[in-house]
Order: sequence, then structure tokens, then C-alpha cells
Amino acid sequence: MLENPTDYFLLGAGLTTMLFIVLGIYRKSEWTKNNALQKQIQNENFDLKMALESKNHRISVLESENKRNKEKLFVQLEKLEYARVALENEKHRIEKQEEEERKRNQEMHYKQWVNHEKNVIATIKDICKNLEFGFSVFDNTNLPFDFNMSVKPDCMVEFLGQYIIFDAKKSKNPKTYVYEQVKSTAKKYSENTIFDMLYSTIFFVMPEENILHLEKTIFHDSGYTFLVVSENALVSVFYFLKKISQYDKLERLNPQERENLIHLIATYDTHISYQNAVNFVLAKQSFAIDAFKEYLPKDFMQDVHLVQKRTKKKMISPSEVLYYMKNKDIQKKEGEEMLHPKPKISLDFMEDAEYLYT
Repeated sequence: MLENPTDYFLLGAGLTTMLFIVLGIYRKSEWTKNNALQKQIQNENFDLKMALESKNHRISVLESENKRNKEKLFVQLEKLEYARVALENEKHRIEKQEEEERKRNQEMHYKQWVNHEKNVIATIKDICKNLEFGFSVFDNTNLPFDFNMSVKPDCMVEFLGQYIIFDAKKSKNPKTYVYEQVKSTAKKYSENTIFDMLYSTIFFVMPEENILHLEKTIFHDSGYTFLVVSENALVSVFYFLKKISQYDKLERLNPQERENLIHLIATYDTHISYQNAVNFVLAKQSFAIDAFKEYLPKDFMQDVHLVQKRTKKKMISPSEVLYYMKNKDIQKKEGEEMLHPKPKISLDFMEDAEYLYT
């Protein structure tokens, strides 16, 4: 225990000094800590600031990219809109072009059909004008007075008291088209009052290129037979129709007419047989005469061959043959002239004869 007050003072002073020293050390330590913390905070703030600036920079870059992307997108959308409008216009142009092309094809098809119909009717009329056939022909503008005018076939021909119908047909799809036309035509004529006036065979006249697509050209419906023929086959059709009409007329011949016809056919057959036999005999004699050349001297025959080579070959003129074929009267006249030639009298002989009678 201290006895001297000074000691207490010194002790107190020492403790105070120690406290100040401890306090100073503590404050310095705190200051150091605070300074370090402040530096740390500053560093962290700097890092945060740098991070923020970097983030802001990235944001700015992203915003710039976003702006550029928006501009690009707008440009692309604008181009896309232009492309859409252009595509729409092109679509309308193509549709319009296809529509115009379809109309042109329809018009061309219609013209072709009209031309085909006109050609068929004209061909039938030309054939019927031929005296060899002599059929009465009617078209849809010139029908018989007793015919139902509500039904207008393209063309009709009078045949054995009835009418044979010739309809011009043409289609891009001939197979389906022909079946439909057979059905509709059979229904139209079978339900009409003109049924008894029509011949049971109806002809559809179609172009060759259409007929090639058909599996068959003969159809039957409602008591009618439909034959699909080309325009080129019409002459053959009328030839057989003429033959049928002739056979029908033969049944109506009286006995004397039948006897005359049989006699004419027999006479023609005998004449043709005799003519063929004569030609054959003359041909045999010609071969025999030709074989006789073997007995002639070789040098003589060489001269003959030489003259033959220089001689122009005599050919029968087809036009001359055709001329005499069509003009039997001329054949008869010239034949009579050859069999009974007129005598040739010279002018001097006529003058002498005249002198004798003066």
C-alpha cells in the first residue's frame, strides 16, 4: 500500500498516461482500421463504379445493338412487306395471266370446235352433192318442215325414210366427253317425239387425235347405236350407206327388173372373163415371140438392144386413161372411127373428078 500521496499521484498519472497510450494505440488502430476500411470501401466503390460503368457500357452497347437490330428488323420487315406486296402483285398478275390464258384457250377451243363443226357439215354436204351418193342433207339452220325444231342436230341425212344424225364432237378429255355425250344424246332423242323419224345409228364425228384416246368407238344406249368416226372416214360411211340403200331398193324390184339386172351382171361377168382370157392368150403369145429372139444372130440382137436403149420408152399416160374412163361416148366414137375409117381423098383427085362431070 502506498503511503506517500505523491506515489498515488504518480500512479494515477502513470495509469492515465497508460490509458492515453492505450487509447491512442486503440484510436490509431481504429484509424488504421477505418482507413483500411475506407480504402476497402473506396476500392469496392471503385470496383462497383467500374462494374457499373462496364454494365452501363454493356447496356449502352446492348441498347445500340438493340437499336441497330430494331433498325435492321424494321428494314427487314419493310423489305418483307415490299416482298409480300410484290408477291401479292405477282400472284394477281399470274392469276390474271392464267385467267386470260384460260379465256384464250376457251375461245380457241370454241373456235376450233366451231371450225370442226363447219368443216364436218361442209364435208357431208360436198359428199352428198356427189351424184354417186345423192343423199338429201340438212343442217341445224335448215331442218325438214316436219322435224321438231326444238332439237337441232348439227347435220342430218335422209336415209330410207328416216334421218341419220351426224354430230360434230371435240374435247380435251375425249374419253369422258364421249360417254357423257352418248348418255345425254340418247336421253334427248329417246324422250322426244322424233324418235321414230331417226335412224337407229348416230354418228359422232371427231378429230383423229381425239379418237386415238378412246378405248372403243361403238356405244349402245336407249335403242341407239353410236359410232365415233373421223372426218376422213365420212366418204367410206356414205359409200356403205349407199350400198345399203341399193340393197333395200333391190327388194322392191319387180320380176322383170330383177331379170334385167341379173342378165346385165351375167353379161358383164362373161365379157370380163372373155377379156381376161384373151389378154392371157395374147400374153402367152408375147412370151413365145420373145423367146424366138434366141434363134437370131447375136450381133443382130446387139444392134436391136442398142436401138432399144436409144428409143424412148412408151408409157401409158394416167391422165389419158382417166380421160377415156370418164368419157365412154368418146371411147365409142373413136372406136367406130378406127373400125370404119373415112377414106382420104386428095384435092387433085377431087378436081379431076369435078372435071369429068363438067
